[in-house]
Amino acid sequence: MSNNGPAQPRAKTGINYGVHGWLLMLYGLIAFMTSAAFWTSAAQNTAVGILAEQIGVSDATLLNLCSVAGIIATVAMLAVGILFHKFKTRKMNTVVMLLSGVALIWYGHIHTVAAYVICYFFIYLLTSTTAAIGIPQIYTSYFPTKKGSIMGWATCGASLAALVALNVLNWLVGKGGWGTATLCFGIFSIVMGLINLFLIPDTPEQMGVLPDNGDFDEEEMRQRKEILASSKPVWTVKEGLRNKNFWLLPIAYGLLFLVNIGIVSQLVKYEISMGLTPPQAVKFMSLMPLFAVPGSIFSGWLDQKIGARRSGIVLAVFFAIGTAFGGFMPYSRLTNWLFFGFTIFWGGAISNLPQSQACSVFGFRDYPALWAGMNPIMSLIRVLNSSVLAFALSSLGGYRDAYKIFCACAVVAGILLFISDNQVIKKPGEKPTGVIK
Repeated sequence: MSNNGPAQPRAKTGINYGVHGWLLMLYGLIAFMTSAAFWTSAAQNTAVGILAEQIGVSDATLLNLCSVAGIIATVAMLAVGILFHKFKTRKMNTVVMLLSGVALIWYGHIHTVAAYVICYFFIYLLTSTTAAIGIPQIYTSYFPTKKGSIMGWATCGASLAALVALNVLNWLVGKGGWGTATLCFGIFSIVMGLINLFLIPDTPEQMGVLPDNGDFDEEEMRQRKEILASSKPVWTVKEGLRNKNFWLLPIAYGLLFLVNIGIVSQLVKYEISMGLTPPQAVKFMSLMPLFAVPGSIFSGWLDQKIGARRSGIVLAVFFAIGTAFGGFMPYSRLTNWLFFGFTIFWGGAISNLPQSQACSVFGFRDYPALWAGMNPIMSLIRVLNSSVLAFALSSLGGYRDAYKIFCACAVVAGILLFISDNQVIKKPGEKPTGVIK
């Protein structure tokens, strides 16, 4: 790793975000709770059964269709990432949230396979964009060295999706049906987009506040102004493509997302298959936030303390341990709790680490352009969770065999993160480290 170039700003583990920072955190928490973590994961516990019956197919068939739509969406995310770099976060977040609202309203009126694939494609694309690009870019701009800490709080929303958003969805379904439920969530997404348009500029300077709520010292502010004023990127896309981290990070975190979503999206059905009654399984899943919310906050603190790379390795290790209890150990109350505790606690960390490490490696200004290519790789791997589950259900022994595959994925992810970098420091035009020969 090169030692040349400006000194990296010190990590800050405090929670002095300012009033604007806490409001941005709350906005992001709600966005995480009602975007991809919900509609492509927790909500599947309800949506798959309802829509499979409406369309007239099996749950396994619908899960395979989820993978097809998700794979197509990940290809489209490359174009969306480029648009974010060109038109900036404020405009793109607004457009994405407005279109998400329209797609969710349509989601309540699906009766054919073709309509499902098209609608779920847009839901996957748009809600994943909010969670993986839009909200994190707000935090890396406003809190360049506190990003891990504040995202640790905001990504609690992803953990709360199974408790708050899922219960709201189920309540709305019970009161007015599936169409009414998706209509309400669609309108809510439109409102979130309008809030972003009128109240959240692209940079803290445009809001009239300082980055990191003024915790930058004079030298750090000089470096930031120098980078923002320069028309020459520190990292070009060509340099990024030749850097090992461009490939290692999305593959590693994609595998960890695959594990996390594969567990959460079908946890209720897994517990029922192991002997719990449906009410017991739903109650068991409702305990997720008690583990995931502390895990999210702790991972944000850990990120600021030891860096995103080491935090990611810790996450991979505990995912491997947890899925080993779920896939290899005989099922019992003890092993089930150990499986649940290890995977759900550290599952709370998964949403805030990928962009945090990418920002540390490539810098707050240039990483969005590189992330436009990295995110589709991560998302392509992530969406395969449905295929793994469908394969295990149809060709292997069920959910426990899927967890064995997830365990192997976590081990591979840990190895990839071990050989990645936590930060790469370089000046414009300087030869970067980590180049693939």
